[in-house]
Amino acid sequence: MVLKKSLFGVVVSFCCLLLMVEKKSLAVSNTQTISSKVIKDTENALRLSKAELEKISEKLSTEQKEALRKIAFRSDSDLQIRWRALVLAARLLGPKMKGDIVSASRSNDWFMRSASMMAANELSPDEGLTLARRMVHDKALVVRSAAVDILGQSEELTDRNLLWNIIRDPINKRKGQSLWIRSQALQLLVRTPQKKEIPQFISLLKENDLELQALSIQALEKVSNFQFGSNQDSIEDHRKRWVSWWDLSGRTKSL
Repeated sequence: MVLKKSLFGVVVSFCCLLLMVEKKSLAVSNTQTISSKVIKDTENALRLSKAELEKISEKLSTEQKEALRKIAFRSDSDLQIRWRALVLAARLLGPKMKGDIVSASRSNDWFMRSASMMAANELSPDEGLTLARRMVHDKALVVRSAAVDILGQSEELTDRNLLWNIIRDPINKRKGQSLWIRSQALQLLVRTPQKKEIPQFISLLKENDLELQALSIQALEKVSNFQFGSNQDSIEDHRKRWVSWWDLSGRTKSL
């Protein structure tokens, strides 16, 4: 009799346990369904035009803002959606996104590494610059190019030196020809040329790259407040005059 009661107690306890597990499973299932719906709705919002997304972004629910973090790392979402999700999440969630941004900067996907800098910039310009200084050495040209854009916002000497390094780095040439990132970096340097950089601008005049030559001439004229010839003269004429001046007297004579 005692044995039967014991067995009955075990059976009842086991049945109760099963009911608890089933209820817990149903609760998880319902949560997953809600999460899936929220993610889908959030993805649809990310497909809106930039202007429309700007209007509704501040109205996103807390759950939708958290969904942005998940979407950014969903391999089955397309490139633009993941990019927008990461950058918008950084804007809306702020410092909470630091870990996600670091993860994105180490992603195997070039667009995530690129988006990580835009996201860091949303946190603060300093965060963006810190990451750009590392990503400027990335293996992907488009990522390096995005880093250059951010470095161009800085007035610090170290970042200016990084732009010069971009121009000198062999990785930014292919078969002897410049990749676009070299002229991109030079355009930023030419905005505020320094006299001490004259030798570097002259060096670029000796390369067989018309765009770099034109930008270097512009920098030399700006920093010296002097022009050899007139605007009607060809780039080649200006180039020869500046190189000749440098070879004859420029190395020892200040402008």
